[in-house]
Amino acid sequence: MKKYSLFFLLLFLIASVTFGCSAMKNKVAASVTILEIGSDYIIVQEQGRNSSDRISVPPIITKLIEVNKEYYIQYEYFDGGSFELVSIAPDF
Repeated sequence: MKKYSLFFLLLFLIASVTFGCSAMKNKVAASVTILEIGSDYIIVQEQGRNSSDRISVPPIITKLIEVNKEYYIQYEYFDGGSFELVSIAPDF
């Protein structure tokens, strides 16, 4: 009986950590203007907002986008305060 209790407790802890980590991120979609391009990040300003956000991107992406152009992006926001690009496309 004690074996089963320990097994279910362990299973519960693993499930809690797994689902808890996925709940700590939110997906955001926005039309943005690229303000700055770094080696592994972009700084964007969402249309209609005065603030800017720094978003981590794969280095290959930085060669394909241009400053002062508008793009439609999707990115994940983590509760720790970091942003990570999911997708990007020209905004028509």
